[in-house]
Amino acid sequence: MWKLRCSEGGSSDLVTLNDFAGRQVWEYDPDAGTDQERLAVEAVKKDFEKNRFEKKHSSDMLLRMQRYQETGFTQPQTAPPPESDLVESSTSPSASGVEASLRRGVEFYKTLQDDDGHWPGDYGGPMFLMPGLVITCFVSGVLDEVFPPPAREA
Repeated sequence: MWKLRCSEGGSSDLVTLNDFAGRQVWEYDPDAGTDQERLAVEAVKKDFEKNRFEKKHSSDMLLRMQRYQETGFTQPQTAPPPESDLVESSTSPSASGVEASLRRGVEFYKTLQDDDGHWPGDYGGPMFLMPGLVITCFVSGVLDEVFPPPAREA
C-alpha cells in the first residue's frame, strides 16, 4: 500500500537547508494496511482508471484517505449542506450558517495540511503558480511582507 511521508530525510545523500520542509515521498509497502484499507485503495485506483479520460487528475484520493485516517476526520459528505445552512437568494446568510461553513472548511484544510505547513499533493507546478502569487501580493501591497529580502535572493 502506498503511504506519503513528508518533511523527512531518509538518505545520507540528501542535503537540506530547511529540514526537508515541503519534501514529499511516496513509499510502497505491500504488507501495510488492513484488508479493508487495501480494498478502499483498490476501489480508488479502479475509479481513477475508469474516469481517467474525463478527469485526468487523481484528486489526491490516496493522500486524503491517509490524512483522514491519521487525524480521525470523517470524509466530507457529498450530500447538500443542512437545511439550516442554506440561504434563500433574497435573504442574507445567518451568522451561524456562515460560521458553520467556515468551520467545516477550516477543518477540511487543516486535515490536509502537513505538520510543516505545506499542503502535499500530486500537483508539483510551483513555477506555474508563483507568478500569480507575486502579482497578487504586489497588487494588494503585501509583497515586502510575504517575500522579505532574503526570500528574493533565491
